[in-house]
Amino acid sequence: MNPRQDFTYVQNAGIDGESTEFLLSFFLSFVVLLWKGVVMQSYPEKQYLLIRRKRRSRALKSAVIGVVSVILISVVLGRAGEIDAGMNFVFIFITFMFIVSVLSFGLMFRYIKPSREEKKYKAGIAGEKQFMRILERYPGYKFYSLKLPHGGDIDALLISRKGVFAFEVKNYSGIIRCIEDEWSRIKIGKGGGRYEGYVGNPSEEAVRHANDLQGYLHRMGISVNVLPVVVISDKKAEIHADKCSSVVLRADKLNILLRGRDVLSKEICLSIKRVVEKLSRG
Repeated sequence: MNPRQDFTYVQNAGIDGESTEFLLSFFLSFVVLLWKGVVMQSYPEKQYLLIRRKRRSRALKSAVIGVVSVILISVVLGRAGEIDAGMNFVFIFITFMFIVSVLSFGLMFRYIKPSREEKKYKAGIAGEKQFMRILERYPGYKFYSLKLPHGGDIDALLISRKGVFAFEVKNYSGIIRCIEDEWSRIKIGKGGGRYEGYVGNPSEEAVRHANDLQGYLHRMGISVNVLPVVVISDKKAEIHADKCSSVVLRADKLNILLRGRDVLSKEICLSIKRVVEKLSRG
């Protein structure tokens, strides 16, 4: 078969240029989605998946040990009369394996239930995704879980005509106060009781990340301010902020931050986007 016939055969087989282009486009889209799902996971997502994987592995191991113990007990009981070691050995062995099975199944039920740390990371992931949906309503270039040159990552970055905003997202509930970068949090229980909850120092973290990105942009020849913003994703959270080094607001109040006048040109926004894209690719 000559080359002309080969080409005709391939065309007749339905593998034309358009089909090849479609298959290539589909494959590349799949690779991009896979890369975003695995590589671009945020820190809470990675920690949550790691903790959940360890918990499920421990639950499975405990269940296997428990089942094996029960099987061994059944086998020994069924052959008790055939064992030369005597009834004392049988009794000790069965007692030991019974204790092992009880402990194993107890651990299994314990590991089935998510830990407090796992719930914390899961809540953080939910908060970030909720804020992503809100942020997508606004014009501009968005980046999520952006790795920084000196470690750490920005939960969400918005590059728009209104400015460049580095968001630190926290899914905190209750009454949250930031007074001169001193944070406190009062959680309200189901029965109305109040107790202190851990809050850390999100404004310090947001400022550090914003300064890191701002310094990187400056080294790339772009002088622009990156505004640090701490976002509380819980709609019912009550926020009291005064003299904090970053903006502190609830996610549903984002329009207050972005309703000002334009301060950046489209060209500058595009230049920042290109630099940040290089940073995100490592």
